[in-house]
Amino acid sequence: MAADVDRWTLSLRGTPIVTSLEEAMLDGITATVRPVTLGRGSARPPTLDASGFGADFDVSEQAITPYFAVTLAIGETEVAFLAAAELVDPPAGRTERVLSGLLANRADLIRFLLLLLGNVEDALAAFDGKALPGTPRGTWLDGLASEALLEPLVRAFARDPDRLRDIERVVAELGRNQDGESILPERWNEIWDPITAALAVGSPR
Repeated sequence: MAADVDRWTLSLRGTPIVTSLEEAMLDGITATVRPVTLGRGSARPPTLDASGFGADFDVSEQAITPYFAVTLAIGETEVAFLAAAELVDPPAGRTERVLSGLLANRADLIRFLLLLLGNVEDALAAFDGKALPGTPRGTWLDGLASEALLEPLVRAFARDPDRLRDIERVVAELGRNQDGESILPERWNEIWDPITAALAVGSPR
């Protein structure tokens, strides 16, 4: 990453580990990539060569993320998925500042929780403001109750408890802010407290 005052260059780099890109690519397939913190208009084709692929984005510090939305298209068929990269050399203190930014906005917090839980489709829809046609960007998330998070939370506990450790850290950070608990979904403790109790005992595996 490179900094220029309050702007940063977020660089995504990938190296093939099984076969070369020339062997893997098929004629007619197009690809785009963008950080999930930026809108669809920021998506761009990555550069591709034998050594791998890459893409650079000019972002604010709040938009720095290791998560990228990738689309592959051939004809009228399109597939979208989330790629989780390793964030190298982030700004000092970035995590605390990003979480502090979430404290004022329940919709952003829930988007973040959905990403941590691996619920990529809903999270990406939320970033694009497409969850409910005709509603303002993020409105459907503002009123989201804890029941909507119950299924992905329980699924994560059964399949990948480490995801819940990340959420524990977020909730702990919220607890250190006097207004933090106010942006948690309604009746959050009724859902979260039994899960943390189960985590303390151990994963179901």
